[in-house]
Amino acid sequence: MRNLMDFALAKQRRNMSQGADDSWAQSSSVFVASTGRTGSDTLIKVLQHAENVIAHHEPHPRMREYTNDSFQNVAVERERFRQVFLSARSDLISEAFRARKIYVESTLMKGFLPVILDTLPNSKLVHLVRHPGGVVRSGMRRGWYESHVHDRWRLQPGVSSPIRKLWDTKWSRFEKICWYWHAINEFILEAGDSVQPERRRIVKFEAFVDPDTGALKELLHFIGVARISAEAIASTLDAKHNRQESGTFPPYTEWSDQQREQLGQIAGTTMVRLGYAL
Repeated sequence: MRNLMDFALAKQRRNMSQGADDSWAQSSSVFVASTGRTGSDTLIKVLQHAENVIAHHEPHPRMREYTNDSFQNVAVERERFRQVFLSARSDLISEAFRARKIYVESTLMKGFLPVILDTLPNSKLVHLVRHPGGVVRSGMRRGWYESHVHDRWRLQPGVSSPIRKLWDTKWSRFEKICWYWHAINEFILEAGDSVQPERRRIVKFEAFVDPDTGALKELLHFIGVARISAEAIASTLDAKHNRQESGTFPPYTEWSDQQREQLGQIAGTTMVRLGYAL
């Protein structure tokens, strides 16, 4: 299956319009990466008001099928993943480059970040983070690792990981989602550590959605947005895009001591690094 997908994407690349001209690789691009449930859809909708930006939320091909493969193998198969990335995205990036606009993607290709940031030297990384209490609650309400339509692609520990035995025999769904928050954020942090500080921003969801913090204004400046009206920003934030409405699970303030302890054991080091307290 992997080889069939790689072949299909390579064939797609051969048919792309830019041919041998890869000057688009010097284009300005921004990749927004997160665990999900962090406001990335809202950010893209804000950016779609900017005249000098072409912004996509999880563009096709979404590449969900590569989630576990990329996280586990990108370090040792960099060239394969670079070619797959180019096949999947160089047409969209070329479109923005020819229009002289900044390409922005809220991406599901998080496992590709090491090769993305290396292949596109003018690219930037926006790491959206949220307190794990909010992400875990949303994942529990959405049925992650139980009944969600995308579970077959959701990140899992590799067969050689010391976590695998716990995953298969002991961990509850709650513990698996805590690990998911930890593993995704740790990977994005490591990818960001590999580039110059001026190419990377870590932005907290809690500050991003609060206009009084100035976090969104600073983020738009980092991306290179020329101008978006205050009215457009306010109306987009007020819309609360992709808000979770179904499912039941208590908010973090109502978690049991055991749940907080489990979260701390699994994700505590990453929480500290991102400035979140238990």
